Amino acid sequence: MRPGSSPTGPPWPSRVAIWSPNTHHWVLGALGALHAGAALVPVSTRFTGHEALDVIGRSGARALIVAGPFLGTDRLAGLRAAAAEDAQQGPAGSRLDRLSLTVRVPIEAGPVTGEASPPGEGAGGAGGVIGWAELPGLGAAVPAAVAAERAAAVGAGDVSDILFTSGTTGRSKGAMTAHRQSLAVARAWAECGRVSPADRYLVVNPFFHSFGFKAGILACLVSGAALVPQLVYDAGQAMALVEAERITVFPGPPTIYQTILDHPDRAAHDLSSLRLAVTGAATVPVALVERMRRELSFESVLTAYGLTEAVVVTMCRPGERRDLRDAVRGLLAQHGRGDSGDDRSLWRRLCGEIGAAGLAIPQRYGGAGAGPVETHIVMEELGRGLTCSPLLGSAVLTAQALLASGDAAACQRLLPAIADGSAVAALAWTTRAGRWDPGEAACAARPAARTTAAEAIQAIAEAAGPAVSSPDDWVLAGQAHHVLDGDAADVLLAAARTPAGVALFEMDPRGRGVTRDAVTTMDTTRRLAVVRLDRAPGRPVGAGGASPGSASPGSASPGSAALARARDLACVALSAEQVGAAQRALELTVAYTKVRVQFGRAIGSFQALQHRMADLHVLVESARSLSYAAADAAAGGAADLGLRAAAAKVYCSEALARVAAEMIQLHGAIGITWEHDAHRYLKRAHGAGQLFGRPSEHAARVAAALIDG
Repeated sequence: MRPGSSPTGPPWPSRVAIWSPNTHHWVLGALGALHAGAALVPVSTRFTGHEALDVIGRSGARALIVAGPFLGTDRLAGLRAAAAEDAQQGPAGSRLDRLSLTVRVPIEAGPVTGEASPPGEGAGGAGGVIGWAELPGLGAAVPAAVAAERAAAVGAGDVSDILFTSGTTGRSKGAMTAHRQSLAVARAWAECGRVSPADRYLVVNPFFHSFGFKAGILACLVSGAALVPQLVYDAGQAMALVEAERITVFPGPPTIYQTILDHPDRAAHDLSSLRLAVTGAATVPVALVERMRRELSFESVLTAYGLTEAVVVTMCRPGERRDLRDAVRGLLAQHGRGDSGDDRSLWRRLCGEIGAAGLAIPQRYGGAGAGPVETHIVMEELGRGLTCSPLLGSAVLTAQALLASGDAAACQRLLPAIADGSAVAALAWTTRAGRWDPGEAACAARPAARTTAAEAIQAIAEAAGPAVSSPDDWVLAGQAHHVLDGDAADVLLAAARTPAGVALFEMDPRGRGVTRDAVTTMDTTRRLAVVRLDRAPGRPVGAGGASPGSASPGSASPGSAALARARDLACVALSAEQVGAAQRALELTVAYTKVRVQFGRAIGSFQALQHRMADLHVLVESARSLSYAAADAAAGGAADLGLRAAAAKVYCSEALARVAAEMIQLHGAIGITWEHDAHRYLKRAHGAGQLFGRPSEHAARVAAALIDG
């Protein structure tokens, strides 16, 4: 059943047009029409009578909710005049005669009823015109069961609304949207702005526009926020509303905020309740954003861009830091790549000027307390330039293993130096095979008390730093491979097998029994080492300082859990690096095809190559989406972080490998010369693909989880 087809109740228009400014009447009329299964046709209040008549006629609207006299304009009278003019030129005037119901909304003082059109006389000569106050009586004639039947018949795929473009580039065009699409957009908007029932949402954007309807009315509907409409924007009235209603969410174009900032009475109003601003469809000066945060107390200032056809095309998120991205990119452009990794000056600048090492470390341990997304941004920029830095091994892998261990004393002792970059940390974990399995470790540990008396005395006497100093301490032996920055680390953690499972130990990197050797790698911008332990003393790292031997039999050891968490976060960070490298490799390749001439024309003009590069662009953007989804999951503490990290590792590894291979192929001979960077991206692709586990191993993890549940 569709609207208008019910045999048990009066016919209901299949499409309802609303030509009225921002009042509660608009909201009630729109939601009532949608509930009954009608498609909504918002009409711009900026339209002339002729433009509104055109939209109403082309949309097939059968009912009209129109504003009464407002700001010196009687829209219904203008509509009738336009219809009369069109009727003299042809049958176009009959478009208004199709209206079966017209409802006039009282905007200015005074009653608005059907007196503008005598009973039985419609907007164009047929049907009826009633006042808003008469509408409930008309609705009361519909039995409740019929109303419920109509509402139940509305499907998610039915047309919800027809939004018309402004017509600035020609005749306005209507974009039809289904209920599921409109609600999904509203829900995504609300989630991005973290809008909740605690919010009070001031809507100054016109309801006929998607910014006011879908990002306003519907966003409040799905989030539970209180909706406060403003009839006509006025800076003074808006500030009064913010103060009186304790408004928290205030979207609008940049000029709205500028008028408030420049208003002479701003200081007289309490605007401290504001927390979220969303600017739309315009470039926003950085200086304006800074003033909004500083002077208007906004915690978050987001920018969204949309089209009538798509509502929101793109929207930044809270926590995204363009200034962070720009600062890292600018610093790297000044300093260069640092291929060998021996130059600590770049690392000092990244830590001193950007605070890169401490982004994901809590403030109580000397970090910035930001999170995985901020680290993600820095890693992506480092990947673009194949920058050699200890961020991945020190601030991500090792620092996160420490945090996941739950050992507050060890974190307090070690993390502050890691966070400020004065110390580089390394984790000795995997075997030559490089499986990075949390249940496996290259080294083995045993309690110092189980050594001979002579060995124990010698260990206690000779050890320095975090050495064996009590019977609870352990000695470790084994050879760990693929240790990031292991040869130059100031802090060294080691994963080792114990009778109760894998555990973490704090080692003295320069102490007795510890040997570290740098290894030659295919990717010269990635610093790896082999760490050998020969009865080296180590201090257990774990919650409460418990001995590794205290884990209950049959349960996963705390050390394995900490390693699993660290590996997942490292995979997520590595995926950002891979995305950055893939993006830059594609940019260099596209630029080269524009200047490389063959057969008298740039090779980039050949359609076959254009298709290949377009495919690579889609691949890179898909990888970026998956990578940032994993970072968001890490920031939100998602239970399925392991699966998301594995998926990101697989997809981003394959994306970089494919882009790098295409880069070599499309560059031709120059792509394999030492002087060009193409070979470096290919080497980074192969090296990163093996780090923290091969893509095939992570794919097997995902498959097992999906199949076995």
